[in-house]
Amino acid sequence: MENLSVVAKNNKRFLDSLLLETGSEINLEVHEDSVTVHDLSDKTFESFCVAMAKVIAGQYEKELLVKAINKRCSDFYRTDKIEIWKIAMSHLYNEKIALDSDYFDRINLVKESLRNFLK
Repeated sequence: MENLSVVAKNNKRFLDSLLLETGSEINLEVHEDSVTVHDLSDKTFESFCVAMAKVIAGQYEKELLVKAINKRCSDFYRTDKIEIWKIAMSHLYNEKIALDSDYFDRINLVKESLRNFLK
């Protein structure tokens, strides 16, 4: 069995979120700036990639959305940009809408990129 370590320097929030997302199904060893997955099987590797994809989407989609709104709506009032952000977030993360939206496609896209990168 192989081990896999992921380093996230100065990003404890990312590592903590990854630990929560993986739960007890993956044997993780947490260090200050990294995590190591022990006894990496194909199933564990796949689950780890899904967990990482969810954490990445959860932490970075919001920031990317703000940047996109600021870029595309530069002439809008701040209050209007906030309203656009709220509406977009409700569509991205409302569970009922997420089931019908491309949420799983976004997670799969990130997961596939991670899997290809890590392999």
